[in-house]
Amino acid sequence: MSGKKFKAVIFDLDGLMIDTERIAADAWLRAASDLGYALSENVVHQMIGRTGSDSDAILRKNLGETVGLDELKARRLAYTDDHIMNVGIPLKAGLVEMLDFLDEKRVHKAVATSSTRERAVMKLRRTGLHERFPILISSDDVQCGKPAPDIYLKTSERLGVPPHHCLVLEDSDAGARSAHAAGMNVIIVPDLKEPADDVKSLAYRVESSLSDVLRFLPEVV
Repeated sequence: MSGKKFKAVIFDLDGLMIDTERIAADAWLRAASDLGYALSENVVHQMIGRTGSDSDAILRKNLGETVGLDELKARRLAYTDDHIMNVGIPLKAGLVEMLDFLDEKRVHKAVATSSTRERAVMKLRRTGLHERFPILISSDDVQCGKPAPDIYLKTSERLGVPPHHCLVLEDSDAGARSAHAAGMNVIIVPDLKEPADDVKSLAYRVESSLSDVLRFLPEVV
């Protein structure tokens, strides 16, 4: 695929563009500790890139069917929002430079996130990114979340760009599987965990940062 030209770049949100996965992970562990649940980092990592309903299923599987999900999630959300409001959300290194480059080249851009639209818009506005993306597809817009291909197929449709001309940037295994299943090329930029070996085999590239991705983008867009 050397020299292939992509007409659109689709960005995941949490853990890829903004450094929220660490905030969320700490909030999950703190909320679970408050309520006396033995929640491990491994289980928290399993929820990365997944929809709310999928995360609920993961929590029930690991904490038991009687887990008080409503209270656990409410505490996690409160801790997360407190951090966002009082500390802020760091942007990932190289993001702004990449967006500037894509705008200069007039490459289409979109966000495809497992977050709800309300939460995604809040994060994009808090980080000053909202105006940079004309298209946002969230978990509210599809029936099946990542790793199903629905969200990326929907994004392709909204962009008016065929899947094979879309380049996806993802940090999670679920997101990478979703993009690949949609017939797209995906670059994985790991955040809290390294991609599984089978996920690495699906990737167009695996890079350590968005800055590293930007170095070779001129070759393919």
